[in-house]
Amino acid sequence: MFDGARGFVFDWSESSEAKWWNDKDFRPWGDEEKRQWREKRISEKKRIADGYENASKKAIKMLSECTLGTHAYLRSKQLPDTHGLIYTDGSLLIPMRDIDTNQVNGVQSIFMNEKQDGFEKRFSCGMKAKRAVFRIGKGRRIV
Repeated sequence: MFDGARGFVFDWSESSEAKWWNDKDFRPWGDEEKRQWREKRISEKKRIADGYENASKKAIKMLSECTLGTHAYLRSKQLPDTHGLIYTDGSLLIPMRDIDTNQVNGVQSIFMNEKQDGFEKRFSCGMKAKRAVFRIGKGRRIV
């Protein structure tokens, strides 16, 4: 961890003690610096959580604007008759849901990239990707 003025490393394989960098000007954090660092961490966690919430809301709106239809990507995967969620820009949207709560975290957008001569996949900006899945199947029979 580095706060711009000092930092330390933690070697899990060796010991459970933080090792400060060998800096001639090193001094331990005072109470005020610890308080500021704690506030900074809390603020950063809130910013990330707000980003997750915004990505979820945007994805839900995007999904509501989709129509069911076939897509070139599905045809390229030998699924010519399979329907997917087609967004207004022609991309295929895959809803990504939290594995535990089933809440929509965001979407994966699949679209043709002419410059790369193939399909490109992108997750929603700011979405929580960790433990986000697209379930195939129903009930206990999830593939």
